[in-house]
Amino acid sequence: KFAEDTKEHDGPAEGGEPAPIAETRGEAEACIFCKSAPIEFETNSCGHAAACKKCAMKTATGGKCRKCGQMYAGWRHI
Repeated sequence: KFAEDTKEHDGPAEGGEPAPIAETRGEAEACIFCKSAPIEFETNSCGHAAACKKCAMKTATGGKCRKCGQMYAGWRHI
């Protein structure tokens, strides 16, 4: 129940229970490209774990590491 001078988006009235916070995947374990799938691959040059299978396959020919900027030629499964 909300206080008379608040709107639904203002949050709960005094003494009300806050809405539960949705669980989110931590940045360290989520793909840095799509930000949703778990990391399964690391770059073969600098070794940064960074990509899920789908995103690693899209960038299989190499590129620039998004964590350190070093060029890489492919991915290693971890």
